[in-house]
Amino acid sequence: MIIEVDNKKAGKSKAIGMPIKFSKSKTEKSKGAPNLGEHTREIT
Repeated sequence: MIIEVDNKKAGKSKAIGMPIKFSKSKTEKSKGAPNLGEHTREIT
């Protein structure tokens, strides 16, 4: 349940993983929270 995510500024931290897992489902590794302003260009 607890996974380790890597953030560019904050470094490695622990987060809650997906509680439901299916045998045939592919899951992406969590990237952690985005940095402030990281997606501004895509939104505007």
